[in-house]
Amino acid sequence: YVAQANLVQRLLDKRLNGRGTQFAATVYRFQGNGKDTILIDLTDSPGARPSRFMRAVDLDEDGARLLNVALSRARHHDVLVANFDYLWQKIGQGGVVRRILDLVEQVGEPLKVEELLPLGPEDWFDGLRPLEPPEIQFDASTAGIFTDVTF
Repeated sequence: YVAQANLVQRLLDKRLNGRGTQFAATVYRFQGNGKDTILIDLTDSPGARPSRFMRAVDLDEDGARLLNVALSRARHHDVLVANFDYLWQKIGQGGVVRRILDLVEQVGEPLKVEELLPLGPEDWFDGLRPLEPPEIQFDASTAGIFTDVTF
């Protein structure tokens, strides 16, 4: 989660004159802070089993408490980015995440990620460059954004 937050911070730094850390972080950093809109990215997808946070069943479990912190930071809007199909398939009916997804499906409004975050492949590639070890060079001609279908 920290690596993803760092990548998003770097991408935002380019667009926001170095202020990416004010807008992107893990849920821990936003405890006690309210924002008008919170973008919550549930990163769990095919290739790995759902994390313990996603598997929480009881509201007292760490995962459920962190989700509560994340969802309750928004004054006006929560934007949930998730692989809904994957999580519906992998999380049981009693799971906290499953109940959240069901609620979002019922009352939420779908958004197109291209409109929400209009970044092209070159933006993601530039954001990854500071993370690349010196002995590994990314080939820009093969870089891109992939889905589970196109990967």
